[in-house]
Amino acid sequence: MKLHSLVNMNGFYLLITALSLAEMAFALSFPQGGSQRGRYVKSYPGMVQNGISHARFTSLPSENPGLPAGLDGPKLDIINSTVTQWWYFDAVSTDLSSSLTIVFFTSSAVGFPFTLPNGSVAVAYIWATLPNGTVFTEYTSAAFATVATAGDGSSGGWGLTGFRWDGDPEMQKYTVTIESSVLDINGTLQLDSIAPAHYPSGPVDDMEEQSMEIAPHIGWTNAIPDSKGTVNFNIKGVNLQFEGPAYHDQNWADAPFETLVGTWYWGHGRLGNYSLVWFSLITPSHEHYVNSYVSLDGKVLCASNSSNHFNVTTMGPDAQFPPRKGYTPKGFSMEFDLGDAEGGLLAVNVTTKTVITEVPTLYYRWIGSIEGKLSNQSEPLTSGPAVHDLFTLTE
Repeated sequence: MKLHSLVNMNGFYLLITALSLAEMAFALSFPQGGSQRGRYVKSYPGMVQNGISHARFTSLPSENPGLPAGLDGPKLDIINSTVTQWWYFDAVSTDLSSSLTIVFFTSSAVGFPFTLPNGSVAVAYIWATLPNGTVFTEYTSAAFATVATAGDGSSGGWGLTGFRWDGDPEMQKYTVTIESSVLDINGTLQLDSIAPAHYPSGPVDDMEEQSMEIAPHIGWTNAIPDSKGTVNFNIKGVNLQFEGPAYHDQNWADAPFETLVGTWYWGHGRLGNYSLVWFSLITPSHEHYVNSYVSLDGKVLCASNSSNHFNVTTMGPDAQFPPRKGYTPKGFSMEFDLGDAEGGLLAVNVTTKTVITEVPTLYYRWIGSIEGKLSNQSEPLTSGPAVHDLFTLTE
């Protein structure tokens, strides 16, 4: 046997050993208690895998018994060259001066072309709006990624990068941790949920099968629509510490993102004591899919994928929806139909304030301010912060 072949084989065995150790570590460290339905550990090698990637798009295990049934668990069995999957976390301060976004990707460059070329499908990003006005971005790539599921919650770690999250089985508390001497970033984002999780088609019911498609071939689950977020980070010697609304969801697709999305507008916000999440997606063939979610004091008032319950347009003299490629809206106007018993129509305006990441003409994520009122009330609700983003991939 040639020396380089032996080295390659040894490297392969070391990778398998590392993956096995990671699986064991996560299985032992996952929080105990609560429902143990769907206890499962999944590892993804850092390189693109050959073969067909099977995705889960329904909430019960009948569709694909090789993947867990938990809401926040992995939804792809392998990461080939055409698929994408990510776990997303963010927090924004109540005064709109600071924000933090952390995203854990398992995606190829073809599946999701907005990640930077790095040779690995296991990539984690951090974006931060610092108190001094600086918008900071950094990323790291891993040799493998491991995600453990228990109940409906998940925990994940991206190799030896120091990027990880830990969630409980009932999705009531998540903690995202970064301990990276290489990037000079250390800290935690803690999310204590105040709003029930949901699927695109409605609130979580573990006894009933529900669709997890926000649009054809695109999955979405929302483990924490709103929470009390506590950020305590040091980023290259600068402290980032604040409290405010925090959010967590998961997206995945079993085909290249650009073939599935023409326009994508998503966001979440806190308006008075109301927690709001919205989604409007138009495919390249001009099919329109929406989702609306509103909860109050832990009660879900609306969780719907019907256009009868939600509509959106851009604000300003050139108001239209969807926005054109290269057009940057000043804000968005939306209506959520909560029904007469819950206050009627909730009309809101989200005004963009700070760009926190962008790919010019194609993608923007903003901090925003959300204002609005219920149709059966004369006084507006207390305004609050929002985070929202926009893809415009077609003319």
